[in-house]
Amino acid sequence: MNGKELETIFNQLTDYISSVSMVLRVASKNSRKEFSQLLNEKFQWQVSARVISDIEMGRQKISFAQFKSICEATGCRVEGALEVAALAKQKEARPKKELLKETLRECEYQIWKTQQCGD
Repeated sequence: MNGKELETIFNQLTDYISSVSMVLRVASKNSRKEFSQLLNEKFQWQVSARVISDIEMGRQKISFAQFKSICEATGCRVEGALEVAALAKQKEARPKKELLKETLRECEYQIWKTQQCGD
């Protein structure tokens, strides 16, 4: 998929991006503080742990470019993260705790797969 197609999908799934962002951070085994430092250093963001919390709780929206940075920082492909968001949308009726556990498993798999392929 090209960047425009991915961005279109991202825009259709904005309600689920916050949860996916949280799961990606957790799967990468970073605290909010560590993650904010990583984003600040690697991508010249200027965010605190509180801003990361706001993103994860859906209180602060992020752009597609920022989402791509989060994916890169956690070792997850953008396509894989958007697949997780689409899955979350499909399974919206399920309890949130169950959904987050499944999302975490999928993100961990995507990170493992990326590491194995060396992409």
